[in-house]
Amino acid sequence: RRVVLVRDPVPGELFARHYYLLTDQDEESFSAAQFVKMYQKRGKAEKHFGELNAVCSMALSSVARPKTHYLGRPVVRQPIEQEQQDKIRAENEVMLQVYLLVYQLLHVGRCLMQEPEGVHISLSTFRERVLKVGARFVQHARNIVIHVAGSALVAWQRFWRRYCQLDWSMIPLRC
Repeated sequence: RRVVLVRDPVPGELFARHYYLLTDQDEESFSAAQFVKMYQKRGKAEKHFGELNAVCSMALSSVARPKTHYLGRPVVRQPIEQEQQDKIRAENEVMLQVYLLVYQLLHVGRCLMQEPEGVHISLSTFRERVLKVGARFVQHARNIVIHVAGSALVAWQRFWRRYCQLDWSMIPLRC
């Protein structure tokens, strides 16, 4: 085992922030700098996955796992057939792709709402300020007019202005 000390200097602070990483990798396979970089990428990926879980409330059942005990008593069940397990796995794959598409759309919306100064907006903030607002749809002649609640009007104007500027011809038709 190897312990890597990571020092992260904080501007304006007397002491640097530090933390330890524990690994089984030896120094020949990964230098300390390479290991820290890989660990930071992993942390970023976990942060995005946690954000996806928090905003989309993912509900995937990786396999059908019936209870083995109920109220302290063992439950006798028939084993699950391979065909049923394959069906559950396929459903989970489709649902995961749908959740990832939702995450990507929310992320694009969040990027549209960010100010040039680079102030980060979380997905939950974007959802609360732009998507979860009161609105009324009115059909008039051949148009549908959306009346957004006054509390969200400024956010919606900024979002809609930037949304209309997107160049949708850049999106590939095929994956």
